[in-house]
Parts: sequence; structure tokens; C-alpha cells
Amino acid sequence: MIQISKADPGSPDLFVAAATVIPVLFLGIALEGGLWRWINSRIAGDSQASSMTQAFISLLHMLAVLIVIVGVVGEITALYALWQSDFSAVAGYITFLSTSILVVILGIQLTTLIPGLYWINLNTLKLDLWDDESLRWSGVSVRWTHGLAPYRGGKLFVTNRRLVWLTPREIGLLAAPPVEIRAEQLSQIDSDVEQIRPRLIRLMLGQSSFTPGRNRIIVFTKAGESFSFYLDNKAFKEAEPYLNELLLSATTQ
Repeated sequence: MIQISKADPGSPDLFVAAATVIPVLFLGIALEGGLWRWINSRIAGDSQASSMTQAFISLLHMLAVLIVIVGVVGEITALYALWQSDFSAVAGYITFLSTSILVVILGIQLTTLIPGLYWINLNTLKLDLWDDESLRWSGVSVRWTHGLAPYRGGKLFVTNRRLVWLTPREIGLLAAPPVEIRAEQLSQIDSDVEQIRPRLIRLMLGQSSFTPGRNRIIVFTKAGESFSFYLDNKAFKEAEPYLNELLLSATTQ
């Protein structure tokens, strides 16, 4: 009969491995910490950060302190055990937990470097204008696609020649096809205020930063197609006159 021996939490090999690995984990978290650089650049250029942003930054500060404490305690415990040859079970558990926590944090932090996984900056989306075209308005807009993931974050552009909606390619399979409607293709533009569907949709990977506004714009084409876009109150008030201007140019052609 095969007997499986129970792992010894006081094994010297554990302390040797931890004493070697913990500094490497520290360097990994520090050097690969793209999230920290992003937060630093964000608050540096945002003098009026929202309360939610300030709370998020405070949580990151607490996480940074936790990383330092866990790493220091784990490393000192491992080195002390090797120095004194005191490989007790308590020291073994402290070293193992400290190392494991750092490994998990490093794994989470590395995933933040994957484009589009947690956060998307829609303001980076740009529209290539035609030679005789001028941009009238642009802003963050969420499109309703009638699919399994109906709310798709993107940016809406209104020019003197067309209406264009783009979505970031970083979202991958969660991205929706772009929409381009020329003035001569427009039939009608309606607007209303709609109660947003279940908030569970916002928890989808890559969509968590997109909060649909309640102002809905429904664009109809002469081909019988319709497209729904959601804007917040401020964006809707800014875009409305330019949408009417584009529709007016369609009726005069």
C-alpha cells in the first residue's frame, strides 16, 4: 500500500526557496507595475478627480502598503529561520502565506497589462476625416446591439457628412462592428429617455468601465436599418444640435 507523507511546513527547502523567490516577486511587482504608472499619470493630469476615483486610489495605496508588509515579513521570517536553523511550523506557514500572497498579487497585476481586459480608454479613439469633412461633435456613447452582450462601449462622431460609431479593438470578441451612416443615407433621428436594462451587463469583462446613459438616440436609415446609442445628459445636450444639423443636410440633398 502506498503511503503519502504529509508535507512538512518546517522543511528547510521552503525557507530557502522563499528567501530566493520573494525578492524576485518584489522586483516583478515593481518593474511590471503598469497599473501604478497609469494611476500616477491619471491623477497627475486630473485636478478634480471624482470621489470614486479618489476611493480607488486610496485602495491602491493600501494594497501597496500590504505588498510591502507581506514581502518584508515573509523575507525576514525566511532569513531568520535559515540563520537560526529554526524551521518551526509557524515560521513555515508565515513564509508560505507571504510568498503565496505575493504570487497572487503579481498574477493579478500582470493581467492588468492585457489591453482591454479591465479598462478601456475610449477617448483615444480617433476618426479619419475625409478631405471635405469637419468634425462637429464626438463623445463616449454606448450602443445597443440586441445581442448576448447588448451594451457595447464606444465613441460616437458627428461630422458635417456622416455619423460614425467606433469601438476599441482591444475588447476582442466583445467588440461590435463599427457603424457609419452618411448624410444621404439618413431617414430619421429620434430620441427618448429609457430605463437601462439589468446592471449585470456592466460586469462583463472589458465592459466594466462603460456606463450607459439614459438618453437614447435612435438613428434610422433609408434602407430600413435602425441603430440605438446611449448618452449621458451632458453629452446628449451637446450632440443634439449637430445631429439635427446632419439630419437637415440629409433632407436638403
